Amino acid sequence: MLAEPKASIPLLLFTTPNRESQWGTEAVGLWLRARGGQIFLASRALIAFAILAALSSPAAAQAPPPLVRQLAGLGTIDGVVTDTMLVPLTGSTISILGSNVRVVTGDNGRFRISALQAGEYIVVAHRLGYEPLTARVTVTLTDTARLAFALDRVVVRLDTVMVEETGVPARFAEFESRLKNHDATAAFTAEDIHKVNPVDAWQMVSRVPSVKFIPKGANGGMFAASARGAKMGGPCYMAVMIDGLTMPAKPGEPGFNLADLPRPDEIHGIEVFAGAARIPVQYNSLGGGEHGTSRMCGLIAIWTK
Repeated sequence: MLAEPKASIPLLLFTTPNRESQWGTEAVGLWLRARGGQIFLASRALIAFAILAALSSPAAAQAPPPLVRQLAGLGTIDGVVTDTMLVPLTGSTISILGSNVRVVTGDNGRFRISALQAGEYIVVAHRLGYEPLTARVTVTLTDTARLAFALDRVVVRLDTVMVEETGVPARFAEFESRLKNHDATAAFTAEDIHKVNPVDAWQMVSRVPSVKFIPKGANGGMFAASARGAKMGGPCYMAVMIDGLTMPAKPGEPGFNLADLPRPDEIHGIEVFAGAARIPVQYNSLGGGEHGTSRMCGLIAIWTK
């Protein structure tokens, strides 16, 4: 986490539009505040100007400003998006889950997100007419993490949804419809979450009797399994979806760690589908999970505000 900048170098924190490069739209100078999702961009030209200005002062002869040193040591995510035939997909959108970071691939399907704090990120790739993909990536300081997405072309057929009320955003229409019809095993609205006031979002899911929580790991990992059965002699870990995207599990873990869910105040609704028969057909088509998770074991769907 970067320290708050001092008043002596205010030029390094402001918002500037993303710029075009050989990698597509490049996010340069990102400062990602953990869980807060606040992004500040600093263009390289202005960083260079700030460095020159700092060097012109007598004190600069000793060392560059601390923030300049920190920005120079941040990490990068570098990647490409293609279809399943490895044809580059121009105009694909790449975003980091839980933040405002968003870049677009160039003509060669490539993208780059620069100056990221060290840590783990979930990167989302999507393009109209293709199935979105997510990937978990670890960024280290002064290094470049590389990703490659191969998107499947899809044809989505949805049943007609009747929406009676107005003022409901389109992305919430299906959730609101299922809520009225009691289609999910259990569902919680933002109002329900506010009343309970949980510290973590998984505590709302723990109120569902058909979900069993299994803590694993020294870092407080929390994983959801179906209480209705086991898979090949072991726990039947449930798949997790956020805003229609299947969440990837960390290598070596049995499923998606629910401790990584968005904060309770960021959630519009939660749906729990205890088994495959309860899951809406459009979400069954997204494929199974990984590292032991399966939609046969059920699905936890999170919808953010």
